[in-house]
Amino acid sequence: LERGRTAAPGTVVVRVVPVTGNDTTRKFNPRRPGERTAEPVELPMDPTETVAAFKARACEALGLEGGDTERRLRATNGFEEPQELLDEVNYKNEPAIIKFCNVRSGDLLLLEEGRVPRRGDMDVLVYLWCPERAGQDPMEDPTAGLEEKKGDEDA
Repeated sequence: LERGRTAAPGTVVVRVVPVTGNDTTRKFNPRRPGERTAEPVELPMDPTETVAAFKARACEALGLEGGDTERRLRATNGFEEPQELLDEVNYKNEPAIIKFCNVRSGDLLLLEEGRVPRRGDMDVLVYLWCPERAGQDPMEDPTAGLEEKKGDEDA
């Protein structure tokens, strides 16, 4: 048995922990998971509350000033492993409601650095291939070999 007040009927109580140093891309990066900087804080959430409103309340409870615009919520599984981000806007571009986010009482939510991508945002990976440096060791001087070609053109 634990001491404390019981939650009101219909209220979900979750644990929230701040995370710093995480990768800020949408998909969780196990190479840069970040560090949990405090003990989890239990917060009640009303299922009709928006994700953005709950995030602002969580930032206030954890003492993160002005952090609600620079933070995002990520769900975890039963083993407290990071899963998907909680979107703040649904597919109709309306504020997302907690009851549609599959958050259950007792769940741990990570309050990470970064922002939730908005509709229309996309991550693009760009690779640059330079044929002049194709056989070159990337640790060598990047200008090595280019001077020879410049000298040949002048002759």
